Amino acid sequence: MQKRGLQLDSFSDNPMEEDSLSVEVGSDALRFYKIGLEVGREGITNCSTGVSLSINPSEIELGQVIGHGSSGVVFAGRHVPTNTLLALKSINIYERDRRKQLENDLKALDEFSSPYLVSYYGAFFGDGVVKVAMELMDLGSSRKIISVLAGRQEPVLPEEILYALSFPILKGLQYLHTEKHMIHRDIKPDNVLINSKGEIKLSDFGICRELANSAAFCNSFVGTITYMSPERIMKTSYAYPGDIWSVGLVLIELIRGVFPYPRPGTFIEMVENLMNSQPPQLPNNGLYSIELVDFISRCMQIDPENRATINELLAHPWVRKYEGSSIDLLGWLRGVLM
Repeated sequence: MQKRGLQLDSFSDNPMEEDSLSVEVGSDALRFYKIGLEVGREGITNCSTGVSLSINPSEIELGQVIGHGSSGVVFAGRHVPTNTLLALKSINIYERDRRKQLENDLKALDEFSSPYLVSYYGAFFGDGVVKVAMELMDLGSSRKIISVLAGRQEPVLPEEILYALSFPILKGLQYLHTEKHMIHRDIKPDNVLINSKGEIKLSDFGICRELANSAAFCNSFVGTITYMSPERIMKTSYAYPGDIWSVGLVLIELIRGVFPYPRPGTFIEMVENLMNSQPPQLPNNGLYSIELVDFISRCMQIDPENRATINELLAHPWVRKYEGSSIDLLGWLRGVLM
C-alpha cells in the first residue's frame, strides 16, 4: 500500500479555521487538494487534467535577496536557457499562513492573465520550501517613489505622473473586480511594482483570508492594516469598495509624499485615528485640479456604499482628462529611481 504523506491541515467547523487548506507533503511533491494542484520538484501539475507546467530548478540561477514579501523571502534569479530575469519567492510550507498565500499564488498562475498584474511563471518544491517564479519588477515598488519624494513641497508629484502611475492600478483592479469577481484586499504602495520598461503592475493579489480577530495578531500587521477600509477594520462587511478606499490612500500618499494618517504604533491606535478623524482628502486650494480632488473624494468615503466603483473611477473626468496624452512616465521614473 502506498504510504501517504504528511497531512498538514484539514477542514474545520471552527469559523476561525474555515479557510484551512488540506495539504499533503510527500518526499518530492506538495499537493493542495482544495485547488487540485500539485507542486513537484520540476513544476506544477493540475491533478484533474494532468496538464503540467514544468520548470527545471537546475536551469535557474539564484541571485541575491531583493525583498521580503507577505509570504516569504524574494530572490532575484535568471532562467538561463532563455536569459529571462525572475523574482523567486521562497515559501516555507510548514507555516499555515505561508501556505495560504502559496495557494493564492498558484491560483494566480493557473487562472490570471493581465498586463496590469505581475505574471507568474511556475513553481517547484524541495526541502520544505516552494519557490514561485514571477516576473521581475526591477525598480521595486511605489514605496521607493514615496521615500525619494518625501520632504519635498506640495505637490510633490505632477498630476500627469500620478495619472500614469494610477491608471494601471485601476485597470488591474478592474480585471480582478469585473472579470475574476475578486477583491485584492492588500492594496498598498509595497504591492504596486515598477519595472525599467516603465510598466506598473499589482502584486500579491487575491489574499482571500481576513486577518484574525485579535489585537495581538493585528499588531504584527500594522503596515498592511493602515491601508484597510473602515468597514474591514471594524469587521462589519467587506467587498469591492474596500479596495477603492485603499487606492485613495495610496494616491494621496504618492502625491503628498506622506501617509495621510498619523502612523500608528498599535492596532488600537490605528482604530482611534480612523474613528476620531474625518477621512483624508486633498485640499481644494489650487494646488490640485478640481477633478483630482473629486476623484480622491469618491474613494475616501466612510460609507462604502458612497464610494465609486472601479468602473466609475475609470470613467471619472480626472481619468478622462489624461486619456490619450503622451506622458513620459519612463523618463520621470529614470530621474527619480534610476
